[in-house]
Amino acid sequence: VSILGQGDGGRIGANLATKLENVEALILIASGGGWPPIEEALYSFRSEMADGGYSPQYIHGFIVGAKREFAQALETPKTDQKAFGYTYKYWESLLKTNLLNDLVLLNCPIYSVNGVRDDRVPIESVDAMTKYLKDKITLKRKEKAGREIIQDHKIYTEAISWLSDR
Repeated sequence: VSILGQGDGGRIGANLATKLENVEALILIASGGGWPPIEEALYSFRSEMADGGYSPQYIHGFIVGAKREFAQALETPKTDQKAFGYTYKYWESLLKTNLLNDLVLLNCPIYSVNGVRDDRVPIESVDAMTKYLKDKITLKRKEKAGREIIQDHKIYTEAISWLSDR
């Protein structure tokens, strides 16, 4: 079995791979990295606000408030508990996943491709994951690309080629 996951599907694929036998390879496309999921979400919020022209002071206050709301939701996980305008039920799957924790459990090779300009997954998080996984992972950094790599058929062709070489 080989699993290919893109975006949040990569987190699902990694988690699924920990539960299956005979996983030969895992391919992740713009799926995240070594930071906790909340930190990647906050990075995304911060990027969107900066691109929207919000002041650094406003962004800082917003992030502090969002961290507080997430911490409270984790502390008292009720389905109707709000965090960042949505219920805990909305955030639950993200809050309970950790891509890196799942990846360290795998005994198969991992291929990860990420755009350096991705506004949802910071390349620093991907670099942290790669540093931690060392020989287990092949990282392809797309220097001029962002989140759009999810829709680029060339990215999938390269990933399948890597898989074929296994």
